[in-house]
Amino acid sequence: MRYFIFSVCFAVLISGCGGNQDGGTSNPGQDVLAKYAFQAEGAPVITSAILPTDFTEPSWSQKSTVCRDAGYDLAPHAGQNVSLIRYTVKEKYGYHGFIYVYSEQGSMGPQEVTGELPLYLWVVVSGQETVCGYLSASDPNTEYLSLLHMGFFPSQFIAVNDEHII
Repeated sequence: MRYFIFSVCFAVLISGCGGNQDGGTSNPGQDVLAKYAFQAEGAPVITSAILPTDFTEPSWSQKSTVCRDAGYDLAPHAGQNVSLIRYTVKEKYGYHGFIYVYSEQGSMGPQEVTGELPLYLWVVVSGQETVCGYLSASDPNTEYLSLLHMGFFPSQFIAVNDEHII
């Protein structure tokens, strides 16, 4: 009987082994997917990068801003080697607005533009710590770039908590 009790106690003890301390996710980046209920399609792509020592370069300046908008701060990780995890997600960025159409005969007036932009989710990870999550267009085609320049999108990068994510 004593052997049985010891076996049960030992089994209960080791059943918790191998657990993780990050709220149930074992892979960095999964926390951002879960927090914002993003649905990944396929396997993520992981690359390495060294964060700039300051975030004045336009691309990283925009990324730093959208990260801050979502409650993340890249500054403590400046100059560090990080992993960039890219997920293709099912969610889209919904946009709506008006553009003015012109022809050789002059202005033809406003034209309504509505659409959905396919997205990548990027997660910046230092060690096992998620330090930022942001979104970008998964297909930056000519139409997207034109709409970006017309102000349909806040920047080339989008905060994970942006209200236009559908």
